[in-house]
Amino acid sequence: MEPDQIKKLEAQRDRGIAAQQFWDFVKREGYFERVMKELDEEICNAIAGLAPTAVENFTVLQAQRLSLYIPIQRVMADITLGGQAKAQLDGEPVKGIL
Repeated sequence: MEPDQIKKLEAQRDRGIAAQQFWDFVKREGYFERVMKELDEEICNAIAGLAPTAVENFTVLQAQRLSLYIPIQRVMADITLGGQAKAQLDGEPVKGIL
């Protein structure tokens, strides 16, 4: 393995470790999860209160709701990619994401 590739994999592995530590903290403490649920509920309530003709407002609110989960999806991806990088560094066969 080339030194540049090793460096890249080590950085990816380290990011995955940091992501896992962050996720463990989030799960252990619970505050972030409660805030996310509250925000999701607030947006859902706003959507439920819309008139059937308020298509533009629905689109904006739904986009806001979906964007709440982008950081979580990034953390989960970093955990997965970090695990794959570690496996590669350890000489193990790399499993695909799918």
